[in-house]
Amino acid sequence: MAKMKKKKGLSTAEIIQIEEAVKSGKGIGGLAVASKLLGKGIGRPAPVTKPSIYTIFDPENDVLENMKEAVSSVLWSESTSSLTAYYTSSTQSASSGEYYRDVYKKDPADSTAQVQFGIAYGHYAGSGSAASSGDNAATKAVYSQFRNILLTPNDKKFTMAGNVDADDCYFITINRSRIREKVDPGNWELQISASLGAAVGAGHTVGHVPKLIDDSGATLDPSVNKGGRVFNIVSGSIASGQAEINTAAASQPGGGMGLFYPDLGIFVLSAAQLDASASMGTARTVTGAEDNVKKFFQGLQGGAKFQARREENISSTHYFCRVRNKRYNFSANPTFFTQSDGSLTIPSFHKDPKVYITTVGLYNDENELLAVAKLSKPLLKSYAREAIIKVKLTPFKTYKDFTFTNTDSGSGVYAVEGLSGSTHNFDKNNAASHSFGAFSSVSKSLGKDPYSLGTFYKIPTYWSMRHLYYRDGNQPYYSFGNTDTNKTFRNLHHRLSVISVPQKLYGEQIKPGSVKLTDDSTSQTFTLYDDGCGNLYDNAHSASFAAFKSSSFDDSKLTAKGSGSAVGNVFYEHGIITITDTGSYSQVGMGTGTDGWELDYKATHTIYEHEYMCNIGKTEFNQSMNISITAGRSGSISVKEGSPEAHRVFAPGDNPNGGSGSVGTSYQATEFAINATTHSDFSPYITTVGLYNDKNELLAVSKLGRPIKRDKNEAYSILVRFDV
Repeated sequence: MAKMKKKKGLSTAEIIQIEEAVKSGKGIGGLAVASKLLGKGIGRPAPVTKPSIYTIFDPENDVLENMKEAVSSVLWSESTSSLTAYYTSSTQSASSGEYYRDVYKKDPADSTAQVQFGIAYGHYAGSGSAASSGDNAATKAVYSQFRNILLTPNDKKFTMAGNVDADDCYFITINRSRIREKVDPGNWELQISASLGAAVGAGHTVGHVPKLIDDSGATLDPSVNKGGRVFNIVSGSIASGQAEINTAAASQPGGGMGLFYPDLGIFVLSAAQLDASASMGTARTVTGAEDNVKKFFQGLQGGAKFQARREENISSTHYFCRVRNKRYNFSANPTFFTQSDGSLTIPSFHKDPKVYITTVGLYNDENELLAVAKLSKPLLKSYAREAIIKVKLTPFKTYKDFTFTNTDSGSGVYAVEGLSGSTHNFDKNNAASHSFGAFSSVSKSLGKDPYSLGTFYKIPTYWSMRHLYYRDGNQPYYSFGNTDTNKTFRNLHHRLSVISVPQKLYGEQIKPGSVKLTDDSTSQTFTLYDDGCGNLYDNAHSASFAAFKSSSFDDSKLTAKGSGSAVGNVFYEHGIITITDTGSYSQVGMGTGTDGWELDYKATHTIYEHEYMCNIGKTEFNQSMNISITAGRSGSISVKEGSPEAHRVFAPGDNPNGGSGSVGTSYQATEFAINATTHSDFSPYITTVGLYNDKNELLAVSKLGRPIKRDKNEAYSILVRFDV
């Protein structure tokens, strides 16, 4: 038997011995062993990299959850960055206009019109009121209300920069649902001019339009009081996205222009300063019908600009994708290998492969692709290079507006009443109830519910609501809903009104801060809003409602009915809206007919992205069904107009619109193709990819950005991505 020669080099055992000697750290002796072994042969072979498909995240080191990031966005509705036109409601002017007015960006008669902000005028002694004087004056009530919200108990007046007390002020308030977390300091500008042609204060010319901003960019230590952070309102403008102060607050005659509370969305403007710089013409006659609120509104119209943005913290999750030097060094792209034997196209890549990273995918434990991150530019990867790619996931939710009234019971949106009472020997035959839907005598004769849409009994409704949402009010974690007692108030008496929205009409949840409930069933129109924390309050008294949430929670402020207290709750995840107040609001939601109620809200839906990799082999999809490749199109066959079988005779896109004659069983135009398309070198262009289900029904169509020539010698992969 011939002797086999051992190939010169190191054995596997010797290589392992070298590695163990070096790793041992025993000093020169270990290195000597390694050197001795290496001297026996040609050295260690080139490293071999195992193909990498997945890398498991280390939750402690690779994943950061709940990372807050401040995001600024436009404040006004319909993604408007600046208001240039203002509208008010004449109806409101006659009812509550003495105290405040809502301002719209379009005519309130338009059903899509939304309130942008509210305006009011207040005087510490009650001057400028339309009717009463003293403690009963409307202007004193307004001034006192804002003073209680924003100032400490020892402060009797608003003090502007320059240590100047303001006896009267104009107020701008923006709803919490619009500002979300806060108005973005240094990112707003307001222009006011009541009379462009009138004489103005010292230092200003005729036609001067004051431009107001805050001084947040010029101070590092804003004052903090009961209303949170507060900045001075000064003369200036926003140029190139940055506020530029023209006049420091301290140097302005008569003190600063006002005070700005970004966390509450409240602007306090000195009436004296507006008189001097904007020709406001504030009247302070006691018991005179001055209507200063109207003058302030006209001043806004004269300035015709209110630019503002809001700021909120968005939670996101960061994934650190660590690419080590000897991982992910090969590509699945067909150009990486030769077409014949699968070897590397570039020979030098055998020992030092180089690829470019363009995409990172995040998968679950079932190897399902959950998210895709695209790099802004390809990243070179080799044995000598490592990388850390941070992938940030931010929830992407969409919202849809819905409006329902008491007449829309067919939608499944109901308003029912719950009453406390004994459930002992409960008899539905004589129990108080609400029924919805058309009465059916047939259903009744069969012993079924005579109302197709259901009957709801008041006592069981009450106890089910109590059990689900109001049991042990001081321990809310025993019930569904927000458990933060510093933000949510729940108080159930002997009755409640419940408006129920089916899950198909709100998706994942009702969007917090989007609920508006209007009720016209009584002589007074109630407009209720949610505050984003699960409380339902009367919009006519929103300022006093904000008071109890601005500092420590004080439910004593919620006992007075009709004072802006929480009148109910919203349980967003369940589509449940309750009115628990037993006073003036006890019949809200119970109205019927033309003077019923209207519910507006936004539904929430999370968008998920799907990816399908469509692989095309070398011998697949090499022909075209385009009618232009057919030959001999005589057009000699016609069909009877309206024939339902025409599509079985003619090629797609070539069906005739009319004509006469009988339906043939064949069509010459579809039997032959032009010679060029039958040649072995024929290469059609891929323009469209269709996704079908198991029944061959077309579900989705993807259009390529540009046609791709189909080379029969090449394999293709087309990534189809769509949102659901």
